[in-house]
Amino acid sequence: QGSYSRSDIKIDLNADSIIAMRNITGKYIYAISNLPLRGDSDTPVVSACQEGAKSRWDVLPSNECVATDLDDETLEALTALLTKSPDTNAFIRDITFPKHVHHCSAESKESLEEVSIIIDSECFKRVHPDHMSIYDMSYCANDDNPCLFDTSNGHPIKDLMENDDNVFL
Repeated sequence: QGSYSRSDIKIDLNADSIIAMRNITGKYIYAISNLPLRGDSDTPVVSACQEGAKSRWDVLPSNECVATDLDDETLEALTALLTKSPDTNAFIRDITFPKHVHHCSAESKESLEEVSIIIDSECFKRVHPDHMSIYDMSYCANDDNPCLFDTSNGHPIKDLMENDDNVFL
């Protein structure tokens, strides 16, 4: 009878909470990971330095990546955005490149796809915009196979959840 909502409740979206959501809802809920960082038809994604561009960054320990060699202007702009972002997620940082505030080199505005930046003890690695987003894949788990998966060796949506308790696609 109605719903209850509170804006101050925070839920860590990790494997345990995703499995709990599945158990409560009975839905095929997954987090998306390891998508290649490229646009449609293998074209590059928009540079993280283009005005208005949104980009997602994995936050890792600095020893887990190698910093990309960037020009000073680009490094300064992205470092400022990543460290001053209002996004408080400890594992993923989303930023939007502002208009007329920070500037990257002309080359970086054209093409800046896969990039890692080390700031203090953290590495910020650019990832696909949907990385670690949560999706209900129940529609694709229907027996009529509306997502056109090859099910000759099992069902790619159902089997991950039912056999392995895997939460990542």
